[in-house]
Amino acid sequence: MTTLNLEKTAGRPRTADTRTDRPVKVLCVDDLPGNVLALEATLSGLGLDLVKAYSGQEALRRVLKEDFALILMDVKMPHMDGFETAEFIRQRERSQHTPIIFLTASERDDLQMFKGYALGAVDYLCKPFVPQVLRSKVAVFVDIHRKTEQIKEQAEVLRKLEQQEHQRQLAEAKEYWEQERLREEIRLARQIQQKLFPVAPLPSASFDISGASYPAEATGGDYFDYIPMRDGGLGVVIGDVSGHGFGPALLMAE
Repeated sequence: MTTLNLEKTAGRPRTADTRTDRPVKVLCVDDLPGNVLALEATLSGLGLDLVKAYSGQEALRRVLKEDFALILMDVKMPHMDGFETAEFIRQRERSQHTPIIFLTASERDDLQMFKGYALGAVDYLCKPFVPQVLRSKVAVFVDIHRKTEQIKEQAEVLRKLEQQEHQRQLAEAKEYWEQERLREEIRLARQIQQKLFPVAPLPSASFDISGASYPAEATGGDYFDYIPMRDGGLGVVIGDVSGHGFGPALLMAE
């Protein structure tokens, strides 16, 4: 299996210190504390967080609060046996597919084993079990759980990267259209300004009048014009439109 090694660059997420580095939770269910202690000793060194339950009811409370990679379930328990407990566990959506290994010292016939498998058991071991066999089986399911969690986390990292890339593309597209809009605005403003210019400077005995036009990089500046008056004087028009955009500038020109 090819795994991703995603380091944190340019604000991107990384996979270090994720849930796959934490101890995997395994639920041990048995009404006899000595049996639970034996399971704990057998599974030591596998990097597990062993959660203990001494009845079916306590196991259900644990499953409601936490998620487990594997459940080791004793079959013979008072009040609620392992089969009943497993049936209730399977009714919860988040634990429908949690693997269960049944452990029993008495129910060894094929019918009981079939009942266990029908409830979703992945294995059915009889006591006294061989410690190496149980360790190897638990290690397999723990490894599967870790790989599954790793795949989920990598999928989440990829989703975030795709979202960041999508946002980057949106930002680039927005910037492009803003530049296009600005270029079009400048083009229209230049055409309007050029049509507003006098065909030739007005003659005046007191002033030498000239003008110049420079292409602008943005719509702005103040409006200036001069108008000959009926009494022979010269009217000067100044409009404060700087920083107010294209609309006010065009209105002042009108």
